[in-house]
Amino acid sequence: MNTQNNPYIKISAGIIAVAIVFLGYYLYSKNAPTLSFDTGVVVNWGIDIPSKYELDEHINKNPLYTDSENRFSFNYPKEFTAGNFRDDAGATILFQKQGEKAGFQVRISYFDEPGKNITPERIQSEVGDIVIISPVEVVYDEQVIGLAFTSQNESVGSTREVWIARAGYLYQLSSYESDQTLLKQVLSTWKFL
Repeated sequence: MNTQNNPYIKISAGIIAVAIVFLGYYLYSKNAPTLSFDTGVVVNWGIDIPSKYELDEHINKNPLYTDSENRFSFNYPKEFTAGNFRDDAGATILFQKQGEKAGFQVRISYFDEPGKNITPERIQSEVGDIVIISPVEVVYDEQVIGLAFTSQNESVGSTREVWIARAGYLYQLSSYESDQTLLKQVLSTWKFL
């Protein structure tokens, strides 16, 4: 029997080839680079995910910042100091490395809307002169809770921004774009209380 001209063998081979392509795509998309951690926060910035070892090292070597009033916590580098500022609109926690241009801030204010309402259009209508570059959704428990993007600031330069709405609060995380790895580490240990 000539198997080269058998149509059943050709059809079977085609089905197997299609199955292999779909399996490959599934395995690739499952391992695609996103920031997805035990907290469930997902931000697809196209930057490397910390390995389990790097994450454990970050948690074990660095202090835990806890804000029970505003209901969140995260680990931050031990060489950074934290300063708290409060005004009528909310609170700001500033983390800086002494003597260097390195740091990030977390601004907390009241916000009684869902995170899916944080869109580029909404941010620009509230903060007219803000520049939003390459926005991506922030996801937590399979729900959109905010937006992450790159921005430009005259006095600071390029920044990374993550705006998250949850449980009546708006959390605005900002860092120099050059410190995006630092912001990635903070997000990797971020927990809502």
